[in-house]
Amino acid sequence: MDRNIAALPSYQIGILQSRANRNLHEMWENVVSTYDLTTPEWMVLGYVADKTKDGGVKVGGIAEELDVQSTYATALLRRLETKGLVVVRAGSSDRRVRFITVTDKGAELVAAISKDVAAQEQSKLKGVSDAALKHYHEVLAVLAR
Repeated sequence: MDRNIAALPSYQIGILQSRANRNLHEMWENVVSTYDLTTPEWMVLGYVADKTKDGGVKVGGIAEELDVQSTYATALLRRLETKGLVVVRAGSSDRRVRFITVTDKGAELVAAISKDVAAQEQSKLKGVSDAALKHYHEVLAVLAR
């Protein structure tokens, strides 16, 4: 099937995607840096917070979700652990397995950052319909696979 996406030449789509990515990262970095975090730390912290209610997540799960090496995920986790935002626990049935969960302090930070990021996104996306945002997220999910 031959489709011309949004009737734009591919280089224009590439330019728009690149600009959007830079703008989003700058927005996130501006917010999370006020909490003494980097954007990758914030992403890991949020992911761990989501998985905490299910008993936590392994380093490999974090690395897979972020599509990075486990050594990079481990380094991020060490920084978050040093800041008292996550805790690493041994598995109950296999002590060699390590599960990462968010601390109360980490959960509070995720909530505060999420609120601030949502406010920034709301400002940037003023005038964009909920349906358009939903479709954008669907397209992102497809492209991320």
